Amino acid sequence: LYNNIHHPSKLNVGADFHCFKDKIEPKWEDPICANGGKWTISCGKG
Repeated sequence: LYNNIHHPSKLNVGADFHCFKDKIEPKWEDPICANGGKWTISCGKG
């Protein structure tokens, strides 16, 4: 994963970054995601 993502400094301001396991649809309707959640990390510039 680490070798295949953009460096944070290359992301646009306000960009969102999502990671999903293989074969999981990024939809709440997917039974595997039904009780899922969300982590939010805000990083300041610098």
